[in-house]
Amino acid sequence: MVVWVPQDYLNDILLNINEFTAIKKYLSNIGASYASHISTNVGDDCAVYQSSCHQLISTDVAVEGVHFPKNLPAEFIARRAVASALSDIAAMGGSLEGFTLGLSISKTDHQWLAGLRKGLQYIARKYQVPLIGGDVVKGPTQLSVTAIGSSKKSPILRSGAKQNDIVCISGKLGGSFLGYKAYLENNCHSAASKRYLSPEARIQYGKCCSDYVNSMIDISDGIFQDLSHLTNSSRVGARIDFKAIPFLSNDYAKEIIKFGDDYELLFTVSPKKIHQLEMHLANHRMKLFRIGVIDGKKTIIDNLPSKITTKGWDHFA
Repeated sequence: MVVWVPQDYLNDILLNINEFTAIKKYLSNIGASYASHISTNVGDDCAVYQSSCHQLISTDVAVEGVHFPKNLPAEFIARRAVASALSDIAAMGGSLEGFTLGLSISKTDHQWLAGLRKGLQYIARKYQVPLIGGDVVKGPTQLSVTAIGSSKKSPILRSGAKQNDIVCISGKLGGSFLGYKAYLENNCHSAASKRYLSPEARIQYGKCCSDYVNSMIDISDGIFQDLSHLTNSSRVGARIDFKAIPFLSNDYAKEIIKFGDDYELLFTVSPKKIHQLEMHLANHRMKLFRIGVIDGKKTIIDNLPSKITTKGWDHFA
């Protein structure tokens, strides 16, 4: 019996691929065509770029067995890890400048690294953003992604919500949980599993909101948990109508809230600007969902079913 083995794989075995070879072969020139503003890129001690804007920086860590299953293909590990970090730039209404990757892996496996590169290239094309640096070490599988963005105007903070603001979200919740469920059942990338395997950072949506909203946060830890982050930072309360929250499946509302990982945007906007924002979003074929109002100092959830808890994702719970 003849077994066909990819030539690149044989080369990696023969060369005993090391950290520096892995960086050059699998992590260089990703999104290079979108890096005209980067004067020094992958391969030096630091990336170098100039900016006259507000600079936005955020880091997310994705750990095997916590943020993604152990058997998840590397392509989707990359898609999930980077999109999660980019979502924080979206939550501030920013534009993307680049991202760095800190990669920990137990061994240098050609097929795994090739899949990782494929996922990174997908991200680079989708968001027109370059990988501009990082590091590779030996250890348990995890990715640390630092997203770098910018904003010509003052970034949107969690702390800007004002009394009587309308509380809104950018889309229906549950795509990640239902996608994860579909992936476990079918073990493949499909329309049903897409929002888990390849989540979307709402960069364009956040930029559209930047002239209208007073506060914003992405929904990564569950809607009520992230709402509490926003209200606590703004020192306000909110009155939310549970029935107004759009779920992709009301049957799984409890699981969706706890699972989080949706990366939709939660924001507050003055009643004087809500119609303008709705029209602006409509011009870009997007919409918002009104779910409540900023009111008082405590948060109240109206029409909350008895089986539903407001607790979201917590790494240490």
